[in-house]
Amino acid sequence: MTDTGFQVPTDQVHRFAACYQPEAQGYALQDTPSTSPFVKPVTYFSGVGGLVSTTADYLRFTKMLANGGELDGARILGPRTLQLMTMNHMPGGTDVPPTVMGWVGSWLHGYGFGLGFAVLLDPTRSQTLGTPGEYWWEGAASTEFFVSPADDLVAIFMTPARCRAWSQAA
Repeated sequence: MTDTGFQVPTDQVHRFAACYQPEAQGYALQDTPSTSPFVKPVTYFSGVGGLVSTTADYLRFTKMLANGGELDGARILGPRTLQLMTMNHMPGGTDVPPTVMGWVGSWLHGYGFGLGFAVLLDPTRSQTLGTPGEYWWEGAASTEFFVSPADDLVAIFMTPARCRAWSQAA
């Protein structure tokens, strides 16, 4: 993953997409590539967010997950590690909503949570088309991926807007 990091190199800013946020009458520019915090020197490397990447690098990441933790013949994650990351760890095997306070997780009916990913438990309860066992997560700037091991499928969504159904509700 050669184009992934906590900072966009100066010579690559021309490739960095602007980020928009929803407003009542459409979208407004939230983050301009030339003045983004992601083009400034990094002083804090977060373990939970803040990476910038390309679709090609993100695809390599999802392919590694879909291939059981291997990519291009190299083992990145152990099989047991990936198994633990993608199994439901919610108390009693429940889905997310009964165990989460407030709005967080209120839209995750039918999903459990592994060590880093939401995991589809019940497509009917989640009201989605999917296969039990598929797992996914989203980034702060409306990036999202999912891996469906049973369907041998990965998908990546890279949109330049912070728009989510829960932020539009009510």
